[in-house]
Amino acid sequence: MLRLPFSSRYKAASLRLASHTAQSVGPGRRGGPLVRGPRRDASGRCCLREVVAPIVPFTDMGHARRRPKRLAEKLLQIRTALNLSQREMAERLDSNVDHYHVSKYERGRSEPTLKALLAYARLAGVSMEQIIDDEEELTL
Repeated sequence: MLRLPFSSRYKAASLRLASHTAQSVGPGRRGGPLVRGPRRDASGRCCLREVVAPIVPFTDMGHARRRPKRLAEKLLQIRTALNLSQREMAERLDSNVDHYHVSKYERGRSEPTLKALLAYARLAGVSMEQIIDDEEELTL
């Protein structure tokens, strides 16, 4: 079997799809196989149905960011060292951060914004690297 380069196969598949009406069978538009409707040859007889793979664009080629494992623990450590409640901490951090955000940060349910991390570092008097780097300990 002769294998065409990817771009040629892509063009051939799209030409096949454009030349005949594709009927959706099963999931169809949601990523399942497309099956062409009955096709007739030159004499007018019905041919076998042909399965055509859907053309799916590559959407997510990147990798997820590595999340610091000890971030939540360190943020809780900073707040307790400053002897603040979650509401007080939220007031000192930023006008866009509420006490429930602080709770989410400390439980690891959400990541603080860069601006909030910078505010944490400034309040604690430590570098951001100490907060973010899992291998470094906080010096409060």
